[in-house]
Amino acid sequence: MPHYTPDAIAAGIIAEGEHRGITEKGICIAISTGLVETNLVMYANHADPESLTYPHDAIGSDANSVGVLQQRAPWWGSCYDRMHVEPSAGMFYAELVKHDYNSDAHTPGWYAQQVQQSAYPDRYDERYPEACAIYDRLKTTEGPPVMAEIVLEYDSNIVPQETGYWCGPASAQVCLNIRGIHVDEATLAAECGTDEGGTDYVALIERSLDPRLPEANYTSVDAPHDPPTDDEKTQLWDGIVRSINNGYGVIMNWVAPPNNYPRGIKGSPNPSYGGGTVYHYVTCAGYDSEYPGRALWIADSGFQPFEYWISFDQAATLIPPKAACYANLPHPTTGEPAPDYARLGYEQLCGPVDPATGYGTGWPQLGTNAAGQNLYVVDALSDILHLLEQGKTSDHPRTAAKTTTADGLDYIGLSYDQLAGARTSDGYGHGWPQLGGRTVTDAVAHIKNVLSQQPGEPPPFPTAARREGDLRC
Repeated sequence: MPHYTPDAIAAGIIAEGEHRGITEKGICIAISTGLVETNLVMYANHADPESLTYPHDAIGSDANSVGVLQQRAPWWGSCYDRMHVEPSAGMFYAELVKHDYNSDAHTPGWYAQQVQQSAYPDRYDERYPEACAIYDRLKTTEGPPVMAEIVLEYDSNIVPQETGYWCGPASAQVCLNIRGIHVDEATLAAECGTDEGGTDYVALIERSLDPRLPEANYTSVDAPHDPPTDDEKTQLWDGIVRSINNGYGVIMNWVAPPNNYPRGIKGSPNPSYGGGTVYHYVTCAGYDSEYPGRALWIADSGFQPFEYWISFDQAATLIPPKAACYANLPHPTTGEPAPDYARLGYEQLCGPVDPATGYGTGWPQLGTNAAGQNLYVVDALSDILHLLEQGKTSDHPRTAAKTTTADGLDYIGLSYDQLAGARTSDGYGHGWPQLGGRTVTDAVAHIKNVLSQQPGEPPPFPTAARREGDLRC
């Protein structure tokens, strides 16, 4: 499996250009240069021995030229910069901007040649259309971005670890702080079994997370292959996105040799790793799915600047042969908005709402009044009472109490009015006149008593009177 794909290299060139404010034309000039020099392949070279210690996919032999842009010592920065995409592209752009590269006075390839000083200057223009196509393809997204960049909130002041070996507890502390829970590092260290040798395994950190965040279903997943397989990277990304989108941080157990120290992107400086291979825990608290190649936001307790962006691809290479621990939850569903049950409940009593007025239009299956209007439930119930007692329907207008709030109609209040009668100064409904001063519930009870010939209030309708202390009627 290659360390870099051509698309990943092109994405890095694009990202560095955007960070520096380089125009689309300038970025395409840089991509065309990479196409001519190496076909967007990362080259090491035996003539530059240090280059062999960095990730590469081919070995060249053109003098001591290395990297995607075939840059040479001592003119092009450090070997680290030459052998990593963004720093390498950054050095190219630093030279390109010394020329008026957006001018039409020369061809795009001419400006590339001013930087590269190649023996074959015409080749840059030949590959320029291809470079533009790569740029368009990598910058094109289908549909609106969905949560393109999300960083969870936490207290940045707690990120630095309190001892040289408490990176595991410190990472757990950030994850808990994201959820509004503060636990001191010493307590977390005791729970995780952390000693001066550190925390033995990422799953031990679950001892601190699971009891306090049982709903998160934190799960530790091994990363046995170095570099990880495509399937492993896909599963890792999916786990990170699910965890972050649900509001939970991700803990990563990194192994960072000198040739793969974390590199800051999106304007972040490189964290100050050093002293040989670093074994370390960090917290991932965010991601950017639209950044070319994708990016992760890292809260790093051990190395300044303590917070930075790193490419997802590099983070995936830092985890093997250790593991990562994330909240194993399903993807949150956006779906349709939750039903407006207050309005739906009102409509059951008063019929579908008229958009022009906000009030119900009645139900045709309940019949109509003298004005031809569909009846509300309370008015249809009045008709039932009249039919039972007098053999005819009532003659009344459709009932509609008017209650509003500052935000519009108060459907909860309107529904209560329909069931209990229009509210009076005491805030309660006292029944409907057409129901004999009864509430809907009491009218239904009266009908049941009449139909079942059970003892009840005799017809005709009694005088409306509120029962002492009874707020139901």
